[in-house]
Amino acid sequence: MGLQAQFIQFNNKIYLKKTDSRLEEVRGKRDRINSVVKARFKENGWGDVSIFLQGSYATDLSIVPLDGDYDIDVAVVIPYDTAPDSPITLKKEMLSILQDRGLSDATIKRPCVTAQYLSDGKPKFHIDYPIYRCTGNHYELAWGKPTSAEKDKKWSSGDPRGLVDWTDYSTLDVDEKRQYKRMVRFLKRWRDLRYVSTEVKPYSVGLTILIRQNFVDSFSDDGEADDLSALISTIDRIMGCSAFVSLGDNKYDLVVSLPTSPYVDVFKDHGNGMGTKLYNRLGQLKNRLLAAQSKSTVVAASKILSEGNVFGSDFPVPDGGHDGNSSSNRSATKTAGAVGSPQGA
Repeated sequence: MGLQAQFIQFNNKIYLKKTDSRLEEVRGKRDRINSVVKARFKENGWGDVSIFLQGSYATDLSIVPLDGDYDIDVAVVIPYDTAPDSPITLKKEMLSILQDRGLSDATIKRPCVTAQYLSDGKPKFHIDYPIYRCTGNHYELAWGKPTSAEKDKKWSSGDPRGLVDWTDYSTLDVDEKRQYKRMVRFLKRWRDLRYVSTEVKPYSVGLTILIRQNFVDSFSDDGEADDLSALISTIDRIMGCSAFVSLGDNKYDLVVSLPTSPYVDVFKDHGNGMGTKLYNRLGQLKNRLLAAQSKSTVVAASKILSEGNVFGSDFPVPDGGHDGNSSSNRSATKTAGAVGSPQGA
């Protein structure tokens, strides 16, 4: 019984590329905003602005949002020597630009300036603009809100490009990297389905770090990718890693530090409440994956994986009758591969 063809189809269904036609309007509005930012910041004497993507779009780990609200992170960087002393000055100007462009609910948050774009009264996308000052490879993030205490209005050390590079996992070979990125997309979709809107979801950056640090690849001796085995092994390793700190009585805190400056705990404000829930739900997911792995047909296994608490209806269930063992199902192969070799920091 081989499920790899189903996993490849599932990945293709949920994978959102930067060039996806559904993002054409988003890209256009983002580019027009970026042009205004560069002009206004330069007029204010803050030098030449550089702009680049952060987050899942920068690392090629985006998935199609279930609610249709696309989330984009755009870093705005100015030279260190021309930056104003107060980071709030820059963030107020960024807020004004977004408001002038007609974006809804533009607001200053501690790490960024964010705004929502609506179409026909429904959320279409929202953009987060973190602002940095930079000299050489040293970045500092504009931190704080106008209402923050003075000590919290500051330039805070950061490394946005370093985080993108680390997340990309360049030490893997091409096939291993593709499998790793599929693992991230699969678990992000599971997260979005498993957590209801009223719950605080595990942040994408924290979930990605956990997968990156605990990724276990899986390929047959013939080089055929086995995403199901890779998922099971990776989840098992995540559940056994030091990020889950035992509090006793089967309860866990969740501590996941950024691998780059400022090395802060991603879940600092929510780890205590999130740890136990994530640990238990990952265990439930692993059990469903093991149940699918035990089935003798692709149809039976796919039905388990298409459940709402696993991968949902986007996971394809084929018509009955084939067992998935034909060579046509070998949708992802590598010339040489080891089964279940751990990859991670």
